[in-house]
This record gives sequence, structure tokens and C-alpha cells, in this order.
Amino acid sequence: MAAKKASNSKAGAKTTAQKAKEARAMASGTKEINVNKAQNIASELIYGSNPKVGRNARVLTNTGKAIKLTGKRGMSGELYDRKITAKKVDIDAYDLLAKQAKAAGLKGKAAEIAISNAIKKVSTRMTNDRQRTASRGEAIVRREERKRRNTNLG
Repeated sequence: MAAKKASNSKAGAKTTAQKAKEARAMASGTKEINVNKAQNIASELIYGSNPKVGRNARVLTNTGKAIKLTGKRGMSGELYDRKITAKKVDIDAYDLLAKQAKAAGLKGKAAEIAISNAIKKVSTRMTNDRQRTASRGEAIVRREERKRRNTNLG
């Protein structure tokens, strides 16, 4: 793990443009997460054609937040090492709701149902907030560039 650098040091400081780019990536980027809890070909031998599926992948798929499913073909032709691609916002919304469900003492099916019911509203709100933050950062960058362009230093 790389050592963190202080944001006020030269090595750790980011320009406004870099911050805006990261904000846009968080708002509209995608990420892959594992579907199976045990993701290797040995799990196919142990579990057969129905391996244990992680709750995050199950909830995101059932709520229509999964974009695509990828995986390798195993010995029996079944997919193993499966991953779903989803928006970073949706994965973060799931993580937030899972923490809240755990804090509320919900487990198993009750937690899954609560997360499924809330994920659409939470992910929409998070998307809007992140898009607004990204747009604000990009506007600041454009204003700074315009100021530099219009300044006559010669």
C-alpha cells in the first residue's frame, strides 16, 4: 500500500483540474465487483453450478443497477470468476445502505429487502450530488483558464 501524502505538500497537492476529473469519474465511472464469494475454478467443483453469490451483486442485479456480467468458462461450461459491472455511484450507494442496515440490526433477507427498496432513491440522489460537484469543479477550471488567457502579462 502506497504511503499517503499530505494534500498541502507539493507531492500530494492536486490541481483543480485533477480534482474535477476525479469528481467526474466518481460521478459517472463504472467498476467491476465479484459475483461469487469464492471466485476460482475450485469453487465450481465444490458448489457445482450454483456457487454462493455475494449480496451486493445480487441486490444490484435484482434492482437493475448491473450493466453487464462477465466471466470465464469453466470445465462444465458454467461461468466462474464472474463479475458484474455497475456504476461507482450504485456500488457506493449499496455500501452506504449496507452499513446502515447493519447498524439498524438487520440481517439476511430483511437487510436485502430494505437495501433493495432504498437503493434507487439513494443512488439517484448520490448521482445528482456527484454530477453537481463535478460540474462545479469543471466550471471553476474553465473560469481559471479564462482568467489566465485574458491576463496580459507582456
